[in-house]
Amino acid sequence: MSRFSRLCAIAVTLTTTVLVLQSTAGAQDRPNFSGTWVFDQGPVPQPTLRITQDIRNLRITEIGTSRGWDLTYQLDGSESLNETTTLSGETWTYLSQTNWVTNALVITTETTRESIGRSWESLAIYFLDASSGDLSVAKLDAVTFPRGPLMSLRTTTYTRQPD
Repeated sequence: MSRFSRLCAIAVTLTTTVLVLQSTAGAQDRPNFSGTWVFDQGPVPQPTLRITQDIRNLRITEIGTSRGWDLTYQLDGSESLNETTTLSGETWTYLSQTNWVTNALVITTETTRESIGRSWESLAIYFLDASSGDLSVAKLDAVTFPRGPLMSLRTTTYTRQPD
């Protein structure tokens, strides 16, 4: 092996090592959303969220409503497929991808409703308030009306319940 080839091999190894260390450091700096989160503000009750998170997955379970759901997302940006069944027995399919923007988790989802054979996209952003530790969830959804879809944006803040 020539000296140039050895230097190229060393450069590639060092570059790879730096990239691995950066991605590992970035993953360690991410917030952990695990816990039971309750909404305790305002006149309209919101569901409680139970979140579990590890290095690979985020699982969000909605409890306290008749249509509760349980969705799991892969945190590496690959597609996650989830299904729920409505009270009437209809299947809704969710195809989602996650992306970290600093310390906020952005989840984009295409929802397909079986009965109408149509789909729409939505966006959810999960982030922790630096001062209070509360979980804020901002959701941008399409709302369908007879004259066409409109967009709805709402932010809900949850407080972590003690274990």
